[in-house]
Amino acid sequence: SKRMITIDIVSDTVCPWCFVGKRRLEEAMKVFSDKADFQVRWHPYQLNPELPGGSGMNKIEMYNRKFGPDRVAKILPHMKQVGGQHGIKF
Repeated sequence: SKRMITIDIVSDTVCPWCFVGKRRLEEAMKVFSDKADFQVRWHPYQLNPELPGGSGMNKIEMYNRKFGPDRVAKILPHMKQVGGQHGIKF
């Protein structure tokens, strides 16, 4: 018989790395689906609660403010490459 595994995830829905983590978890659950059933419980978290609500913000501008343009120039290609491995087009 299969075991039931409960997974609690605290995640920001607009975080690209949280999305990558979600896809990786889905892939892992698929690999082990013959051994276990999974209950995933999602809990919201805001990585940046100071962001303006409703109107949104340009993500590149936000990344530049948070990390600086030089670091963003390195982060974005890596994020696109890792996302692409999991079927995510950033």
